[in-house]
Amino acid sequence: MSIDFPRDPYHGQVFKSTPTDCSYYYDNNRRSWIFRQTSTGSGPGATVFVSKEMPQPDESFEGVLWVELPWYFLYVYHNNAWVGLTNNSEGYQWIHSSDTPPTNAGANTLWFDTLNSDLRILYKDDDSEQWVTVSSSDLSKVIVDDSIDKLEAEIQTLTARIENIEGNPSLIIE
Repeated sequence: MSIDFPRDPYHGQVFKSTPTDCSYYYDNNRRSWIFRQTSTGSGPGATVFVSKEMPQPDESFEGVLWVELPWYFLYVYHNNAWVGLTNNSEGYQWIHSSDTPPTNAGANTLWFDTLNSDLRILYKDDDSEQWVTVSSSDLSKVIVDDSIDKLEAEIQTLTARIENIEGNPSLIIE
């Protein structure tokens, strides 16, 4: 279920989501919609930040959720730290796609090599780093093998013609 927050909100604007029956207010300083706890209901409610910036320390307490925009990674505040629930907590996980590896990539970055049709991951240890193939379509191998087979067939045909010409010197070639 998605919540369609109003576009261009103003500071302090209140929004009630019909599908979830929850209220939120917009904080312009944090540029995020903040869950508004209601006085009704039996539970204490929940605080959910939806923003690009990490919530401030004075707003961060056990169980608070933060949805990081624009990637929609979800974190929970636990033991005085933000713990990633939908990523590896070490960086963003998107896949770069190009014929050359991305520059300044961090460990575990994914890259789809469009030249070779391979998905690779950047492996880093204490003294080295390398792109390791995770999966390959073997497309380049198939293309090369097919080309070699065709070239070998053409060489055999040309060799047979040359032998035929050498065996029949009176043969006229057009």
